[in-house]
Amino acid sequence: MALCLAVSLSLAQPAPRAVLETAVVGFSSDRGVVALAAGAREGIEVGDQFWVFNNGRIDASGRIQFVSQDGSAGAAEAVAEIKPGRPATILKSSALTSYRDGLPPLVTIRGQVDRVPPGRGTAWLNLGGRSGLKIGDRLLIRRLAEGRLEVPLARGSVKLVRDETSLVVVEPLVGNALPEPKDTVELWPSPADRRIGRVESMVLATQPATEAGGDLLLTLVGSAEDGIELGRLVDLFRGREYIGHATIVSVGDRNSTALMFNAGRRGRAEEGDRAWVRPPPGPPLRPLAAAIFEIKSTPDGDFAQIAAGETDGVTEGEKFLVRHTDPGDPTIRKTVAELTVRHVQTDFSTASIPPHQRAQVRLWDFAERSEPSPPDWRGIGMITRPLPESRSAVAELEERSTAGVGRIVRLIPEEPAGADAAPRPAAAAIVINRSTSPSGLEATLYVPPGWGNVEELDNARVELADEPAPNKPE
Repeated sequence: MALCLAVSLSLAQPAPRAVLETAVVGFSSDRGVVALAAGAREGIEVGDQFWVFNNGRIDASGRIQFVSQDGSAGAAEAVAEIKPGRPATILKSSALTSYRDGLPPLVTIRGQVDRVPPGRGTAWLNLGGRSGLKIGDRLLIRRLAEGRLEVPLARGSVKLVRDETSLVVVEPLVGNALPEPKDTVELWPSPADRRIGRVESMVLATQPATEAGGDLLLTLVGSAEDGIELGRLVDLFRGREYIGHATIVSVGDRNSTALMFNAGRRGRAEEGDRAWVRPPPGPPLRPLAAAIFEIKSTPDGDFAQIAAGETDGVTEGEKFLVRHTDPGDPTIRKTVAELTVRHVQTDFSTASIPPHQRAQVRLWDFAERSEPSPPDWRGIGMITRPLPESRSAVAELEERSTAGVGRIVRLIPEEPAGADAAPRPAAAAIVINRSTSPSGLEATLYVPPGWGNVEELDNARVELADEPAPNKPE
């Protein structure tokens, strides 16, 4: 749970009118062409993707090939007998870039190296404009290693974008490996991290440190060009377990180094640990979640030591909330305590705990800045039928879910069964249809290329951003 708290700090907003609901006005069975009621007047363009539905099921899908002011037509890839009046949805391709800039926390555009030209100074990827990729995007290239770790080995900068592919210029991060076909590629930093100025990195190496206050010097992926700055604090995780925090002490051309603190260390950092470099203090003030690494009882009251301080813009009198999962509904987190900051140091703070809430505050809980408050990504359903051939999936949703057509949802796949299997990262999808079935509310979701592996999404949890309502600690 700690990892989720630490990274779910930004709300994805749907692009305005990016998904248009319309209807079929004609169908040619000989040519497999579907005519739709929306055209240039509604912003439809050649190349936009469409789907036709029948009682919530996809009857046909394809791309728009002709557009007039009042209508459009496209060749259908999956052709059935389609009657006029059936509902259809069109996704505007021009909106994918704005959609990708609102991708949820934990999600980024991911693909693979397709081929590497001689010299290995560039690489072709299986991602392009239909993933939302654009010229100038920065990428991280990883390779699966022992222990299911995806180790960074190079960075890339996009120089050419086509619909399904792109060309990147490669900059090695290590001296003993170059990109190869099937290496993993991801947009980096992720859109959610970029929105708040944070960088997800990884520990490449550790060595003993001589500096006061720390015993490990960590080499991290990233430089000033990637948004890393001297003095920024870093949260360290191994899987979902919080390890401790560190501070950036040097920034190089490719990698940076961080000193891990003795105080507040839950474990010893190792190669392959994830490292989140926190955003700068602002303005504007960013959401913040930091670990409680010590709890003290004194004659003056109970106090929590929080691993956030002046470097994060914490001020005396500021309020932090501690929230726990509701035992009756694991998709909901409830506020159990409100902490008030009394003293602020460079990299940690001391906050008072109200006496009647002391029993609720636990060591290694995360304290969240109350304003601005991070949104929750709450479970609202489950994928019941992946449809890889159309990059879509059918999900059963809660009856009162507000996941309307055009909204972005986050998908959390089940963990793979094999111990050596590659990890399954979180995915994202766009709601393109809602319908009612005998089993309840269903939604059809479209997963653009690079937003997730549809074949891995069976039984995946569907989540929707939900701004936490103000509530009082219990």
